[in-house]
Amino acid sequence: MRNCIALFGTCGGFKWREPLLQCFREEDLIEDVEFFDPVVEDWTPVCAEIEADHLANDSVLCFAVTGEAYGTASLAEAALAVNQALRPDENRFVVVYVEQKLDRVLMGQEDRAKDSLRARRLLREHLRNLNLANVFVLGSMERMASVALCCFLSTKYLEQARSWQAAD
Repeated sequence: MRNCIALFGTCGGFKWREPLLQCFREEDLIEDVEFFDPVVEDWTPVCAEIEADHLANDSVLCFAVTGEAYGTASLAEAALAVNQALRPDENRFVVVYVEQKLDRVLMGQEDRAKDSLRARRLLREHLRNLNLANVFVLGSMERMASVALCCFLSTKYLEQARSWQAAD
């Protein structure tokens, strides 16, 4: 398992990742934390392999599905991540923020908007009802940053404790 925070979710021209990283900078922890950002300037099929590796192996998976896009792929990816986090004997965390409204311009395509809003509600409620200790469904980006940091640090310290146990 790689102790890394993966920043999945809404992508394209959307800039939610920078404010999230700013929260880590404010805590003076940005240098101590490894991040994976799947947004690249020139996406190729190799990028899918790299993303899949991070989805399968990173200790903290963040999913922010903002109202700037319908988020169909991001919603599906979040559900897949929770499924992978259910593996036994691993300390993996999934931290999810799903905005429950869409930007006004997206509401113009009524059927797509309705489907997106339904999927957002379903994902949020299903994840909450799972009551899993390693899955966090949060109501703000700021809270997502705080919880992701707590999860990252707990994994880091748990690795240290395990190394001491192995040494004894």
